[in-house]
Amino acid sequence: MRTRRLRHLAMFGLLALPLLMMAATQQQQPPQEPLPSIANEAPPEPGADELNAAARKGDLAAVKALLDKGINPDAKWRYGMTALFPACDRGHVEVVKLLLERGASANVSDRFYKASPMNWAINKGHAEIAALLLEKGARNSDQVLLLGVQKAHVKLVRASMAKGGLQPYDLTAAFVQATRDGRTEIAAILQEGGAKPPPTVQPEVLAQFAGNYRAPSDPDLMVIALKNGELEGISGSNVFHLFADGEMAFRPIEVPAFLVKFVKEGGAIASLDLVQGESTTNYKKVEAKP
Repeated sequence: MRTRRLRHLAMFGLLALPLLMMAATQQQQPPQEPLPSIANEAPPEPGADELNAAARKGDLAAVKALLDKGINPDAKWRYGMTALFPACDRGHVEVVKLLLERGASANVSDRFYKASPMNWAINKGHAEIAALLLEKGARNSDQVLLLGVQKAHVKLVRASMAKGGLQPYDLTAAFVQATRDGRTEIAAILQEGGAKPPPTVQPEVLAQFAGNYRAPSDPDLMVIALKNGELEGISGSNVFHLFADGEMAFRPIEVPAFLVKFVKEGGAIASLDLVQGESTTNYKKVEAKP
């Protein structure tokens, strides 16, 4: 099956935090239903307009008054969003706490982005809110853990590790990020929780992977360079950092679910495979244009 790029992983998929992105692939599926639009949207549920507006402003008293009047904390606004969405997006911690205490679902998804309140919290770097959502049943992910590392938020790191559901490479990516950022306490917590450092690869070995790579489905070059003893990738304006997951395989710290596998032909690196689940895109090594 043909594939296409998935550009904005940061917001609503595998990636979090301000545009930590890379060129990637996604199985191309025929649309199952019309894209949502205001024209075919159902009207907001009773009280949803007022509750969403109060949550967006961070008006705790107004949110409490509306809930006390009997407004459903999960009242659906446009595209199925609830008041938790703007509260998480704007970083209104006390409003989030109140909504969750009153029974708001931490795992509701909107109909437009297919995102959850956790996606919004992660995208804006609100670690305290992410911890609250996790405690109230929100789904765990590598991005929850990475947010805790990047914000040096020990409570979120511990909560994510305790909740489980993470892959070994998620823990390794978090450990590498913590080490790069000088978060020694968090690196120690991760190791105590089972995180294994990646294999050490000497710079002279890493140098063979540097080069320019292109896929027919991607208009941007993927440039792999050796910088400060590690492999750094650039695709368009997006930067990612690779850690070893085998002799010829690497994963980006920012999106560890992706696997970058280099392929040799005739003793030299000829291409790389970018693997996401069952989807693979091959990037051929090319000469840089002058």
